[in-house]
Amino acid sequence: MAKEMIISSNNFERKIAILEDGVLAEYYVERVGESQGIVGNIYKGRVTRVLPGMQSAFVDIGLERDAFLYVSDVIDLEDLDIEFESVTEPPVAPSLERESKTGDEVEELFEKLAEAPTVASERAPQKAAPSESERELAAFVESLVQELPSAEASEELPPVPEVDLKEAIFEEKITEALHAEEGRVELMREERAEVEESAPVEESAPRVGSFQTQMGAPSRRQRIVDDQPESPPVESLPTPEPPSVEAPEPEMASAEANAEPLSESEGGTSSDPEDPPLPDAEASVRSPRLRPQWAARRRVRRRRSGRTGGADATASEEPAATKPTITELLEEGQEVLVQIAKEPIGTKGARVTTHITLPGRYLVYLPTFEHVGVSRRITSSAERARLRRLVSELRARQKIAGGVIVRTAAEGCGEAELLDDLLYLYRTWVDIRTRAERARAPQLIHRELDLVERILRDRLSDDFTAIRVDDENDYARIVNFVARLQPKLLNRVKLHTRPTPIFEDYGIQAEIEKAIRPRVWLKSGGYIVINQTEALVAIDVNTGKFVGKTNRFEDTITRTNIEAAREIARQIRLRDLGGIIVLDFIDMEERKNRQKVMQVLEEELRKDRAPTKILQFNDFGLVAITRKRVKQSLERTLCEPCPYCHGSGLVKSPQTVCLEILDEAKRMALAREVEDGKEAILRVHPEVARALREKYPKLLEEVEAYLGGNVTIKADPLIHQEQFDIALG
Repeated sequence: MAKEMIISSNNFERKIAILEDGVLAEYYVERVGESQGIVGNIYKGRVTRVLPGMQSAFVDIGLERDAFLYVSDVIDLEDLDIEFESVTEPPVAPSLERESKTGDEVEELFEKLAEAPTVASERAPQKAAPSESERELAAFVESLVQELPSAEASEELPPVPEVDLKEAIFEEKITEALHAEEGRVELMREERAEVEESAPVEESAPRVGSFQTQMGAPSRRQRIVDDQPESPPVESLPTPEPPSVEAPEPEMASAEANAEPLSESEGGTSSDPEDPPLPDAEASVRSPRLRPQWAARRRVRRRRSGRTGGADATASEEPAATKPTITELLEEGQEVLVQIAKEPIGTKGARVTTHITLPGRYLVYLPTFEHVGVSRRITSSAERARLRRLVSELRARQKIAGGVIVRTAAEGCGEAELLDDLLYLYRTWVDIRTRAERARAPQLIHRELDLVERILRDRLSDDFTAIRVDDENDYARIVNFVARLQPKLLNRVKLHTRPTPIFEDYGIQAEIEKAIRPRVWLKSGGYIVINQTEALVAIDVNTGKFVGKTNRFEDTITRTNIEAAREIARQIRLRDLGGIIVLDFIDMEERKNRQKVMQVLEEELRKDRAPTKILQFNDFGLVAITRKRVKQSLERTLCEPCPYCHGSGLVKSPQTVCLEILDEAKRMALAREVEDGKEAILRVHPEVARALREKYPKLLEEVEAYLGGNVTIKADPLIHQEQFDIALG
């Protein structure tokens, strides 16, 4: 597919259009002085409010509105191992000494570390080197993790299909369903506790799997398993495996540019983007307590506590450690280092995260995650293994803590290129931390690249046949940037010198005008209607002028739906629609035709870089799509609500206003606000005046009867159509 990048800029605005085979596919705009293009910026902020009921906090980062920080985006003691100055590799085999450590000893270690500062907090100085208790705990944790089955040989992360759907549906709100589920779990715990209290229980040492830190954070004994494939539980184990615990998810650090997701989500078709660094990456946490070689120890603990084996024994074990609450992690006035994950949308402030991500050309550096991943767009298993091994060796050799995501652009790259990118990103992070320690909140610490450089860094590839620029200053800057980034593509950067504006010359401006209108016509004569609401986006498909070329109505409908599916996928990308998108295709009776439409839709959405999921036709004939939203749609960026109808798109009809005038006259008569024989003046919009005179003369007579005299109508074009004024003489 031939691609072209068209760049138009001036002192106030930068616009980028991406053409695919000559058709506008994506459009980006960034304006100077507005809160746009701030995704990826890093700020030192101050917590202004902590909301336990919302499990979130508001952070002042110096913008017009305070930023929103959700509890899952806050770093806690679970990530304390990244404070170490060197990367500790897990031992080849766990020692017997570590394997026999009791729960009391482990809990004592965590009590020693309970006062350790979080990574995001600036209230306490960072330790120069790990203490003896930290090293002892880390060695024990690594010994537990080492025995996890298939931790190195696996290929993909197990998908968690609910993550994106929750993000699209609930975004930043705590739902009643979630509270109901938490209440149900708490009730089950209380009932279980009552059953255990009723049985004779001997005093026993705490189990290894039940301790918590004083902050309430989960133990680091559980670890994210890199690229673990989903597999059924082993039936030979004495106790069934507990449900997987979702790992904390860092939000997307940039709308257009960051790391690639590591896995496809199930429960629908996923279209993996190249960019967002671990925004929707899913992982599972496996408990080391269920390993077969520990079965004897589990039986001993059950005998000590008066329980027997079997399903009942498993059900009576303590639940997994609860996640820390927002009040345990943050307090008002605390200073935190945060990164913009979502631009301010509508009346909402920006969404931020303490999980920092620094994207480069080949890698994305994750300072707060000990994780090495590879983009799933790299399909060769040998190349994926090579890149993962190479990056892991570079991290260990350079003693760089934190995680790394290998991007698609790194396919085929050698050690020198990856090392340069890794060192650059690590130096950037060190510089950010240094500036953050000296800065006073709220303050901008690190600014992401501007729109042009960001798109070039993340999108430029051999697929682009030309990069056309209409500004000489931007042309020189882009030439220098491409020369450093991809010198072989330097000859594809071209300066537009024609007298016609570049967007008009390539037909882009006309496509943008169409993209902000609700109706989109198809080549066959059908059309689609796109309506954005606060909750979701609704897209309706209609045959319009298309009457078909065969004798079967089903064929006409199927052809219209297939053409509409292609256009819908393009419009979603072009308009940057996000959240829940509901498609109402024309009803098809044959299942094979519905499958054809779904196949076309899935194929077209694979071109989309944003995380996208598709749900199949439901019982109502609707198709639901969830798409990651990190900034405002094109319509909300270029337009504002109509001041006349206040964004509703409708005004009261002249007939409705005439009837309201009659009601008002009746109210005035009943309230005895009128006197017989006096003239009244009625000021209305010209359309309402015309309706009173021509369509509803009898209604006007009733108004005069209520007011007790003649009524003079004055048409005023300055008055709103829904308003009127009655002045008594």
